[in-house]
Amino acid sequence: MVTSTFLVHAQNTSDGIELIVRNKLTGQEIGVIDLPGNPNSFPMSFSVDNRKYIAVAVSGHPTLELIVYALPK
Repeated sequence: MVTSTFLVHAQNTSDGIELIVRNKLTGQEIGVIDLPGNPNSFPMSFSVDNRKYIAVAVSGHPTLELIVYALPK
């Protein structure tokens, strides 16, 4: 997912599967969140009551799960 300032993507690293936020211009890593399963979708963003969220579907047992993270205000 690309915003005006960030690139948000899932990546399989030596530490496991992570959701990574990077500065779009410099590529500098800004934040990392461990994901509980393999991503099955691109990250999505939405807002409710002026609060922004990032969601990603991941493999769950027995079905897919939609994981949603609230961004800091």
